[in-house]
Amino acid sequence: LPDYMVPSAFVLIEAWPLTTNGKVDKKRLPEPEMSLLQDEITAPENDVEQSLAEIWSKLLNIDINTISTNANFFDLGGSSLLLANMHFQIQKLWNKQLEFKSIITKTSIKEISLLLDGSQKEFSDVYSELINNGTIVMLNKGLEMTSPIFMLPPLGGYAASYGDFIESFNESIPVVGLQAVNCHFTTMPEVMRYYLNVIKQLQLSGKFFIAGWSLGGVLAYEIAVELHNLGETVSTLLVDSGWVFDDNYQLNEQEILNNIALEEGLFELDSLANIEGLSFDAQQQYLLDIGKQRGTLPDSFTLEDLKFRFEIINRHYQVLASYEPSGSDIAATFIEASESQTGKRHSDGWRVVMPNIKVIKVKGTHQSIMQKNRVDETSTYIEGAYNEHIKELQGG
Repeated sequence: LPDYMVPSAFVLIEAWPLTTNGKVDKKRLPEPEMSLLQDEITAPENDVEQSLAEIWSKLLNIDINTISTNANFFDLGGSSLLLANMHFQIQKLWNKQLEFKSIITKTSIKEISLLLDGSQKEFSDVYSELINNGTIVMLNKGLEMTSPIFMLPPLGGYAASYGDFIESFNESIPVVGLQAVNCHFTTMPEVMRYYLNVIKQLQLSGKFFIAGWSLGGVLAYEIAVELHNLGETVSTLLVDSGWVFDDNYQLNEQEILNNIALEEGLFELDSLANIEGLSFDAQQQYLLDIGKQRGTLPDSFTLEDLKFRFEIINRHYQVLASYEPSGSDIAATFIEASESQTGKRHSDGWRVVMPNIKVIKVKGTHQSIMQKNRVDETSTYIEGAYNEHIKELQGG
């Protein structure tokens, strides 16, 4: 098994706790002892390690005295959302150019402390401001920031969705992840202008590289068209992106909440029924409580934070549901999953919109081509497209 699928601890129990329906009641399963999840505790040896231990203690809701500087963040209950939260706090506290990829592969306090010691370059004022307010995440610092890959976010609005992708990506290529920090948009032109404004703050002109997966690819297309209309040169890459085929389909509140729950690992498909009898407000509170109990949501995460995330997904979906792209003569690369969950191919629609589109098939589903075990093939094609972009930029 790959490392991330290997259990970090085993707990012996005499009998499975069951629900009234005869299923395993996961809420009543005993938690493993913290001592089982790490070797002998090594205390912080300097101010940096101490500050990191304090961040971990608050995020993971565990006693700081039980945290070893050699322990693995995920073994202690960390999740992708908590990792993104930690990354944000680290960059804000130290104002360091620490790429997101680095804390995926270096997951102990000791390793992160060494990364911070070796990360002496500060961000420019513009980068610092956008990082500190959560608008962007430095997914990959790369060798230089002349022409980074701008990755637009999927439906949830968070760059952390690209965690598995960036872990397998060439570390020499700069990647900036954009995030939704407000939900005041109601139309595609509004959300496009919001993200384009961020990009233009970081790169005024030159040849742009705009990319995105899922909704992020649709946003990338609209931004690329706008830049093209402004006279800019753009390399565009879409990863299994499309719009709503069924005009009568509407994503309801329950589905949005279920998507958040499943994405954060708070519930499994067979246990979502546990909240169906509750009012919608009670479901959100229950979701928040379970997230904090399991350690997948930080203690600082409030009901308002959850409602904000819900609203981001809802607004993004409503924008997508009413969207129909206009045609363009821009060139683009479209990476498409070989397994379609709807039986329809988004590439068919894009070929009508963009005659100059290059379609590449990769094995997997919409989700799996951006996840461990399958994402390497996707990453290889994106790296290839970026290398061609750099050759053209250099006049080669």
